[in-house]
Amino acid sequence: MRHWSPTTWTSGPPPPSAAARDAAGAISRARKLAPRSAIPPFDVPATWQRVQLTDIGHDWGQKEPDDDFTYIDVGSIDQVSGTIRSPGVVVAKEAPSRARKVVRPGTLIYSTVRPYLLNIAIVDQRFDPTPIASTAFAIIHPFDGIEASFLYRYLRSPAFIRYVEGCQTGIAYPAINDRQFFSAWFPLPPLIEQRRIVAKVDELMALCDALERESADARASHQTLVETLLATLVACPDDAAVADEWARLESCFNILFTTEASVDALKATVLELAVRGRLVAQDASESHSPIVAKLANKQVEPTHNIPTNWMCLPLSALGKQLGGGTPSKSQPDLWRGPIPWVSPKDMKQDRIADAQMHVSEAALISSPVKLVPSNSLLFVVRGMILAHSFPVALTSTPVTINQDMKAIVFHDPSVSEYLLRALKGMKRSVLRAVERSSHGTCRLDADAYGSLAVPLPPQPNSAA
Repeated sequence: MRHWSPTTWTSGPPPPSAAARDAAGAISRARKLAPRSAIPPFDVPATWQRVQLTDIGHDWGQKEPDDDFTYIDVGSIDQVSGTIRSPGVVVAKEAPSRARKVVRPGTLIYSTVRPYLLNIAIVDQRFDPTPIASTAFAIIHPFDGIEASFLYRYLRSPAFIRYVEGCQTGIAYPAINDRQFFSAWFPLPPLIEQRRIVAKVDELMALCDALERESADARASHQTLVETLLATLVACPDDAAVADEWARLESCFNILFTTEASVDALKATVLELAVRGRLVAQDASESHSPIVAKLANKQVEPTHNIPTNWMCLPLSALGKQLGGGTPSKSQPDLWRGPIPWVSPKDMKQDRIADAQMHVSEAALISSPVKLVPSNSLLFVVRGMILAHSFPVALTSTPVTINQDMKAIVFHDPSVSEYLLRALKGMKRSVLRAVERSSHGTCRLDADAYGSLAVPLPPQPNSAA
């Protein structure tokens, strides 16, 4: 039996020496580690002890599996609950080289690889077959007199996280080693106080969880209210009703639009009002440009009411469509040039003047890529981003695009600024047309985006 102190210890006395623990039947860790800092990170009450992790527990050694075993790796840890979930059973001959550390019920395991993920757990059950943990874990089985649940909570505390951040090494996979782990300071209260602390922490954490749920419910209710009010605004039957409803909303802006989601909803509503002809006053004397007027025979039925002097055209009628491609990566010269090669990851702003990658003029000749002129419309037609967004932009310079993009070179360039905003305002309609493959990839079919009914006001409203 391993003891920190007699179970009747409640305060004060210093920890037993390693020799005393050996005499009591404990297996010594056979190590004396110098703390990283000679001064503990914070003061503790007079009845507490300042010790190191190496003083309060032990490991169970290592063994190479010789029979079927329950393998506990980092992926088995539920970070939220601090428990082990669904570890796999592995036959000995297929044991990973990292499957070596012996654990038992009550053992605490701490992942020393990417420790900021807080993969920490207490072995809280008996596994069959016998469990073995990965060498990615530091193993500490607390001595009697040390509450494992108190140790678990300390290892998740900001104080210990700061210690780990101060000594971890590596960039992609930062880590600490066992020596650094066990040399850390540990504030040790009397056993009875440890248990009181754990109970109080659990009580307050339950309160925090309840507050978090209430906050989430309040945010959801707030967003529902915002979207209901904005939907009422869009559904107004005439311009006077829109003006009245807008005035009511405007008087409550500082209450309604306080979250990112609510502001995004307001932006979408402004754009939707724009494409419905409800944002600015209409002038019956205004007319379409000669180029757009020639497209009158291609008009389609609008999805909602629009002013009588507007036209509604399919997106495909507004310009020449261009597809994209990818030059061969085996020909480096095709990737050494000044021409931006735009992909969905570049579509983060309304105007595209550059991209993360570039191609040469030779790529325009010997690969599928085509030069898209300045003031053309770009949009994404394939990718997971279409699950929630419809990225569109105008080109500020000639570019090329990859195969997940499409471009429209306008017949009438004067409509470009309006159409950029119009397509943003039609995001919901576009996303409803997105198809998903069996493996989850999102795709916007050519017929779907080509037939998109775009309301088009006469000039000069189209440039507003």
